[in-house]
Amino acid sequence: MNRLSQHLSTTKLEEPDKSQAVIGVQMAAAYVGTLLMPPLFGLIANNINVALLPFFLLLLLILMFVMHEKLIKDTK
Repeated sequence: MNRLSQHLSTTKLEEPDKSQAVIGVQMAAAYVGTLLMPPLFGLIANNINVALLPFFLLLLLILMFVMHEKLIKDTK
């Protein structure tokens, strides 16, 4: 099992009854991202330029990578 799936797996929880809460938090984060990212980029595109989309996506990718590495470091 790779490192990412270990952190996302609810089977690794010390208290299995908490798995629904963990999945709920994951789903909430996904919904918030889906809700906020398109309008945020729309504001950027309207005020600056649509050509910034690749840079916007790269920034989000870097942010996710940094957050993932911090999670791994904090859970060791």
